[in-house]
Amino acid sequence: MQNHNPDNILKYHQVGSYQLVTSSASKNTVNSTVGGIGFLLSSKASDTLLSIESISPRIMVLEIDGNPKTTLVCVYSPHNSSVADEIENFYTTLRSTIEQVPLHNFLVIAGDLNARLGPDETKFTFNSKTNRNGEMLKDFLEEFNLYTSNNSFMKPKGQLWTFESPLGDRAQIDYLIFRKKWRNSVKDSGSYSSFSSVGSDHRNVSATVKLSLRSSQKN
Repeated sequence: MQNHNPDNILKYHQVGSYQLVTSSASKNTVNSTVGGIGFLLSSKASDTLLSIESISPRIMVLEIDGNPKTTLVCVYSPHNSSVADEIENFYTTLRSTIEQVPLHNFLVIAGDLNARLGPDETKFTFNSKTNRNGEMLKDFLEEFNLYTSNNSFMKPKGQLWTFESPLGDRAQIDYLIFRKKWRNSVKDSGSYSSFSSVGSDHRNVSATVKLSLRSSQKN
């Protein structure tokens, strides 16, 4: 296991039969907390784990062995109200990260993008309009031929929103992102159960994926 961001230490916790790997949050110039992300791995996933890297306080990457190999990228974007440089730096780092993922890997990008995609950008959305982060996300998706799975299936509004503010305002800002060439392998996706019991204002976003395994090449 590797950590390519020496200022951001990976921490390992045992949670029942699962292993939680977290990348610590950091402090910015005004002493505000920045980032803080992680992966919760089953014992099977831990056994097939090839590498895990902390790219920044907002981006983690792990690779799981298989046919094809799977690359998971956990992300936490700056808020929509953040200064432009913060958001641009986040996407610059994310672009560099994705460019290093082999094209034949099954790629999943998951997390809180703090981005609202409106009906002009995607067919099935909870949001009424696209915000600044949404524009950044849209450009990123187009550049790498990606799509958001939880905007791709017709769902009741209650299965689209992913975040609820303390005032009760709801939005869809968390996404699962896949390469378009794997679109037929993603059978369903939406947001379901809440994590309110553990104090979270975000909901679980999930996808049902069925991969057709490639045959090994014989010499």
